[in-house]
Parts: sequence; C-alpha cells; structure tokens
Amino acid sequence: MWKAFLSLFACLSILLVGAHPSYADSITPAQSADLLKSVKGSVYIGDSSSSSGKYDWITNGQYWDGSAWRNLSSIGTYGSASLPEGWRIGWYGDNTGGIDASGYHVYRQIDKRLPDSGERAQTFPGFKIRFNDVGYTSQGEHIDSIIDFTSVKAWQKRDAYPPAYGVRPFEISQNDGPFLSARSIGDSPIGVDSTYSTTFVKSGTDTRIDDGNTVDIVYWDIDQPVHTYGYGHDDFRSPYPEGVGLISGYRHATLDRSTSISTETEDGSTWFRSTRVDDSPVPHNVSSVVTEAGPSFTTEWRGENCVTGIGYDTKVIQYPAWDSPHKALTPRDDVPHPGATQILKRTDKAAFDVRETFPYVSSSNQARSITMTDTLSPGFDASKAIVTVSQVTGKDQNGNEITRDVSGNWTIRLDAATRTITASAKNTGHGFAESAHIFHIVVPVSATADLTRHDRDTIDGKPYWRIPNTASVTIVDANGVPNEKRTETVHVDVPYEAKGSVELKALKKVKGHDLHADQFTFILTDPAGKAVDSEKNRGDGSVVFKPLEFTQDDIGKSYQYAITEMQERVDGYVFDSHKEIITITVADAGNGKLAVTPVYDADGETFTNIYKTSLEVMKRSDKGQALAQAGFTLYQDNGTADSALTIKRPPSTPTPASRQRSTKVTP
Repeated sequence: MWKAFLSLFACLSILLVGAHPSYADSITPAQSADLLKSVKGSVYIGDSSSSSGKYDWITNGQYWDGSAWRNLSSIGTYGSASLPEGWRIGWYGDNTGGIDASGYHVYRQIDKRLPDSGERAQTFPGFKIRFNDVGYTSQGEHIDSIIDFTSVKAWQKRDAYPPAYGVRPFEISQNDGPFLSARSIGDSPIGVDSTYSTTFVKSGTDTRIDDGNTVDIVYWDIDQPVHTYGYGHDDFRSPYPEGVGLISGYRHATLDRSTSISTETEDGSTWFRSTRVDDSPVPHNVSSVVTEAGPSFTTEWRGENCVTGIGYDTKVIQYPAWDSPHKALTPRDDVPHPGATQILKRTDKAAFDVRETFPYVSSSNQARSITMTDTLSPGFDASKAIVTVSQVTGKDQNGNEITRDVSGNWTIRLDAATRTITASAKNTGHGFAESAHIFHIVVPVSATADLTRHDRDTIDGKPYWRIPNTASVTIVDANGVPNEKRTETVHVDVPYEAKGSVELKALKKVKGHDLHADQFTFILTDPAGKAVDSEKNRGDGSVVFKPLEFTQDDIGKSYQYAITEMQERVDGYVFDSHKEIITITVADAGNGKLAVTPVYDADGETFTNIYKTSLEVMKRSDKGQALAQAGFTLYQDNGTADSALTIKRPPSTPTPASRQRSTKVTP
C-alpha cells in the first residue's frame, strides 16, 4: 500500500513431518478456491499467542549491538542506540495513512551520488533484531524469533523528489509489531531491496527448533507498483514492484484462483509480484499468497515508498494437525493384564485410559467442539461407569507424570440406552483443551449380561470371553469440518461361561398287577454316593429326576450317577433291586452351551416289580362240610397237563403241600 501502513498477515505453523527434506528453489504454486481459509498451522505469533490478546513488542524486543542482545526498552522513548555497520535504532513518531506506526525504526544515512545507471543506489550490510517468547508451537514449546538482515539496498529513481539523505528499511510499531519498510528520512520517496533470514529458536536459546517442523506464512496486500512522479504511469513491469521472493527454506506456496499476483522466476527463485492495486484494508484473497517453509528461511523483499508487515499479526485459521488418540488398560497390581488385556471376573471393575494430545491453539482457530466417545460393550454395566479427565502438566524427578484434574472443563454424559459415554469440552480455547489429556473410565463387568456374542480367547490353556473396547475423539474445527480419529482396541478377558443340563430318567413296570402313579420311589445318587434327588413314578411308569446342571468347569469331564428303587415292604411285591449306573460326559458345544450326554449301563433304565398273591384251598364234602385231614398235591402248570388238569404227563412235577385242613400256597 503506497504511503500507507501495510500489514503482512502471516500464519506461522509448526507441523511435525519427519526427516527434513531438501527443496528446489523454484516453486510452482497450487491454487485454492478460498485462500485465506486454507491457512493452516500450529505456531501462534504475536497478538494471537498472548493470553491478553496483545503482545508487547517493545518489552519483548531486542537488538544486537555487535556483542550482545540489548532490550529495546533500554533505549527509552525518543532515545536511540548504535548498531553495527553504521545503523542506528531510535524512536520515531509516525502516522501514515491514519495508522499509528510510532515505535522504533532502524535507519542510516545514504550517499547522495547519482550513478551512471540513472539511479541513486547503495547497498549496506545488515543488522539483527530478536523477539523473545514471540509465540508457541502446537506442541506447547515457546519460541523466539531472530530476524537477520544480510543486505539492504536503498535506491531512488531519477525523476523522484530531491535525493533522500536517509533510509528506514525496518520498523517496530508499538501497536502492530515489525514492518519491512521502504521509507526515507524526510518526505522523499525511496525504494528498498532487502534480504533477510528468519529463524525460530527455542525460547531463551539460539537453538533452532526441529527441522522437521513446518512454518506457514501468509503475505498479503501485495499490490504496489514502482511509482512515477514526473511523467507516465505507475510501473508494474519493473522488476521492483512490491513483491516477495522465496530465496531458500521454502517448500510450497498457494495462490487464490482469483489472484492478481504474478508468479515469476528470477535467478532460480520464485517471486510473487503485484500486478494491480488492491485497496482492501484487510487481508484479501486476490492480493495474498500462502507459503510454507521450514523453521529457518530466507526472503527477499522489494518495495518503493511502502511498508509491509513481516507476519507477526498471525491469525491461524485451520485447526492444527493432531494425532489419533490412544487407549490403554490402566495398570492394576491386583489384576493380571498381559499386553492390552485385563483378566476380570463378573462385577470386577475394568479401568481404561483414553489419551489424546491436543495441539495448542489460539482464538482464531480453536475448535468448535471436542468430544471423546466410548460406546461400551453390553458385557459392561454402563450404568455404573465413572469418568474423570486429567491433564498432564509435567514429570517429577523420577520421570512419573504429574497430572491435574480438569473434569470441570468437560461435560460428561452417559446414554444408558446405547451405553455411550461422551466427554465434551466446555472451553476449547488456549489454556484449556490443549496438551496431553487422559480420559479415565472405570466400569464393572456386568453380573448378568449374555457374553456369548463375544469372541473366545485362551490364556494359559483356559478359555475366556474377550470383551473389546475402543474409543474415538471427534474435533469439529473452526470451519465446522468434523474429524474423527479412533483408538486401538483393548480387551477385557472374562472367564468363559457355559451351561448345560441333563434329565436322568427311569421306567417302572409291574408284572401281575396294575401300576399306579406315585406307587414306587426312586433314588438318584451322585458319584460320591450321596442322594441328590428322589422321585416317584408317574402313571405311565416314567420316572423323571430334576435336571443336573453343569458349567464350563465340567468341560472334558465325566461323572457316574446311579438310580436305585427304594426297597419298601409291600405285600405281594418283589422289588427290582438292580442299580442302574449312568455315565455322564460333558463337552463344550460352543456359544456358552454344553453338550451333556448320559449313557445307561447294560441293565437299562427299566425297573420291573413282580406282584405275587396267596392261594387258599379248603376241602369240603358234597354236603358242603369241611373235611378234616384232607391231603392235596399242587402242580405247577408247565404245559404238560391236559386242559382239565386231571392227567399228569411227564415231566410234570408234583409240588407237595401240607396235608392239613386248609393250606395257603404261594405259586
């Protein structure tokens, strides 16, 4: 912006990308449909890094006096100090275009000779400026910035106003920070071609931050020509209109599809130069370029009678890159946990940690929402889940993490119907949902849930149900775009459960009489000979014992049970006295079921009783009188007598009977 304050809007972003690659000097820019909304990054500089919303450039600024860094504040208001190579730094009250640019300016006198080229020009060695604790990375590392000018060329066109006797190539506004400047001492217009390097270092040191980091910079309002004063039109065809040259350390660049900026190559480097005036007082896609560099990069800037901000009024638009969360089972001394597993019984409490390292943010790119979600398996009693959130603040002298409870910044909910736990950040801004957070979930294994839907596992030869658990973190960025990332899966192993039963049966038969329900009693004894059940026969003769229950502990085993009939004294009946042995084998049928198989021995499950009655015979005369001393012979019909039983045929055998008046014979 000619004779006006021009702020260079820049986004300085740190992204871990692995080993530092080499980059070609010439860069072909990509195109964006909405350039300024494509700004990404995770380094927050200047005002955007200050909790108060205002970075103090004077208090935190320093200059190099040739032997040490000196505080700008030591100069005092309206004072000045010497820099190497003939430069000075001092207070300069200025108001250009209605914008207060008062602050410290670096300046020097120039030679007023007119060279043969038609330009007054002179090149000088540079100077160094430092801004301490100028911001922080997305990993929370505080950083300083060192700006090292290696060359400053001051020049004037022949048709300009009277020769300038001094040049101001760099300014530090007390309100808006540092500027690249092409301004003279006095009112004469002047041009500047400066080359400088920018290096981000760990705060309080000269150690450059890791080369695997990436810095995004947005240069905006690149729109001024070389001005003419006595004749003709403003010159956009000159190699000296307002422009930014990417000399080294840059990796990529992006322009808006509607850009007014030209892309040119000069001495192998990419230049972005103005082609028309853009009067927008705020960053505008048309006159901006987004560049990406490493933590140390070299830039060449050109301008005539204008100033351009160096990029410390950063407003990161996009939420920084972030890694997937991790899930782990909280170590417990009382519970075995080989690998990513805990072995728990029903009602035991499982403990999970969901760990997410949130990047550091500023007010311009903080997330709209951050939510941790954990949908628990039916194998857990979700109604009894307890959730707390802590933030890792450092480590003690033994290397153990130091944490503080931050549950108050999270709204924790449990949807009982879906067994879903959510923890949503109340404040996603700087100082809140940043750095390593641990979501600690404690939930008991259900006492009653059906676990057969889960996979099986075997540990030390023993079977288990394997209950999985995974979680996710969803971040909706400042532009409303959601991004969900899931944890790995961990497991809780619950001893395998299986059930099965068998009904043992017997069959009752009676010879010589009708059978009635509940007439006879049967005893079932276990392998130890202990009676475990007694049942009476039903009307159809069946005898059914109560089911015998078996569990997973019986898998692969066999048992012998016995059925006997209670030997009661009942007139006329001879009881079956055999003992029926049943061998029961138990096998795993899968899905929590057992195959229980009974095998009866050779005697069979049928018990047969025989009914026998008494026979009374009395001899009478033809007059119906009892005859005393009558004798009888009783024969057993074996099929050898005649039908009237009057003729004995061998081998019929007489069965002697008592010779008395009356005899009872039991066949």
